[in-house]
Amino acid sequence: MRLLPTSAARQAALRLAALVLALAATACSSTGGSSASTPAPGTGAVGAAATSSAVAELQAGLTALLVERTYLVAAATEAVEAGRRDGPASSAALAALDDGSVALADVLGATYREARRPLLDALRREDDLLARHAVALGAGDAVATAAVRDDLVEAQAELARIVRQVVPTLDAPQVAARLSADVEAQLPPRSYQRLHQTALGAADTGRLLAAGIAADRELGSPSTAAVRLRADLTGLLTEHVALVGALARELRAAGPGSASARAALQVNAEELAAL
Repeated sequence: MRLLPTSAARQAALRLAALVLALAATACSSTGGSSASTPAPGTGAVGAAATSSAVAELQAGLTALLVERTYLVAAATEAVEAGRRDGPASSAALAALDDGSVALADVLGATYREARRPLLDALRREDDLLARHAVALGAGDAVATAAVRDDLVEAQAELARIVRQVVPTLDAPQVAARLSADVEAQLPPRSYQRLHQTALGAADTGRLLAAGIAADRELGSPSTAAVRLRADLTGLLTEHVALVGALARELRAAGPGSASARAALQVNAEELAAL
């Protein structure tokens, strides 16, 4: 596979984090002290207004970051496995992965400020283990690969525990199982079709997290058709950027990966057309 780090999804991360902070403050200020009920942000919005509601913004942003993370992990694994961990390509890919981790911690940590640092530390622990996993894969060291994967399971369980502190309604084992999908997609046999399936799962995780945060902070329903449509389109378009770039690189290399990239891009395009 031939992937480049992407950055489109992270451009809105700070804006999204600021929005979540504002929404959390609104929700907290509306609880208690008054007998009149304050409508939750986004409640009652329909049509175009619903796609720009608070919960729609949150769900689309999380979806974009998590789908992008699937391809950032793949790009980092590919770069590190093919060369030295401190080489130029590896360093660029790992820096992009770290940027994505920072953006994700900013958004999730915005719900509870004290959770941002533990979230980022846990994500960076996972990122470091992903790099070590790629080194072991590149060396063909099955024993080291298995050992790092055991460490990754523990790191993902810790990350899931922290996420559950941020969003108490979530089930930690379920979150941990979802987080492991990015690692599973890096194991042979690799294909863009497997990455596509992993990205679909990442989009579903984004919906799960958004639903938990929305319920905890009374931001409105994330299950309306308009909110779901925006999130689905955001996830598929984020992936489309990654797959177009991957296909371009595969075609320039004239290797067998171009057929896999073309097939995954075709599936992505068909899903976009269906929406």
